[in-house]
Amino acid sequence: MYNYMITRRQKQIISHHWKEIYQLARSKCVNWDHYCEAPHIQKDRSASEIKETVVPAIDKERVYSSKTLEELDENFSRLVNGFATLSDYYDWASSKFYLNKLQLPLLIVNSSDDPLIPADLFGPAISLSSTKDKVLFVVTQNGGHLGFFEGGVVIPKTVTWMDRAIIQYIEAVVYVTSDFSY
Repeated sequence: MYNYMITRRQKQIISHHWKEIYQLARSKCVNWDHYCEAPHIQKDRSASEIKETVVPAIDKERVYSSKTLEELDENFSRLVNGFATLSDYYDWASSKFYLNKLQLPLLIVNSSDDPLIPADLFGPAISLSSTKDKVLFVVTQNGGHLGFFEGGVVIPKTVTWMDRAIIQYIEAVVYVTSDFSY
């Protein structure tokens, strides 16, 4: 249900801006050099093989008939960004290839009831938090996807659990990394 509602809302946004998005997508030239250099995109393909890949035009009917985010990404997102396959688009959009370069403290929060990021996708966060001492991965029982709201459904509180958790985390990082001499 949640996936369907988010997909529906994204299609409304796309519809509202269709002329601008479509013109940009049609005039946009794929930056093949950047695309070909990415090691996670190459996957045993040469630059010339990648450059020969045909990226089809966006089919408005397929966009609006998409029922899930994955279908919308297949029919719209990958095409508007110039990717030949959904897998290439997801690899390009993923942060997992850059997380090991992090030097700053990082708090990753996910809930076990997240409808978009199920527990079987926690692997990269678990791996990162177990190998980097500045990374903390927290899984809550509830929260949904970006849903750590409190208060009423119509009028939630302005300060949420997530807001307080972020402030506490920042305060702890500042305290641990500062040279306090009392």
